[in-house]
Amino acid sequence: MIEIQWLSHAAFKIKTNNKIIYIDPRYMKKNKEYIREYFEHPEKADILLFTHHHADHCYPSSFAKMQKNNTLKIGPIKCKECIGKDSTFIQAGETLELNDIMITVVEAYNIKRKRKGGGLYHPKGLGVGYILQ
Repeated sequence: MIEIQWLSHAAFKIKTNNKIIYIDPRYMKKNKEYIREYFEHPEKADILLFTHHHADHCYPSSFAKMQKNNTLKIGPIKCKECIGKDSTFIQAGETLELNDIMITVVEAYNIKRKRKGGGLYHPKGLGVGYILQ
């Protein structure tokens, strides 16, 4: 069985095969009260996945309480400052096999959403997405 819970913005919790996986677990003050409560008392993570280094996706105080001693933190190298040097750094095209979970890393980028100056918020090569099997 797989349970997927949206936690706000880009944050998701996936529960499967007795594993807890979070993607971009970032609490934001504008979110509803029940989400704040969840981030105060979350289920502990086996795997934390980060798509890119922007603060609305990768913010240490948001995922600090989700970690246990053996939680795996995975993200692009630009996330190093946020998730720590003891993490696994990946890039698009890689596949990781963690116990019975296969994680394929894919490109993730915007083609339309631009900043006021004209540059893309998320250009190709900045972030990644994940396919979980």
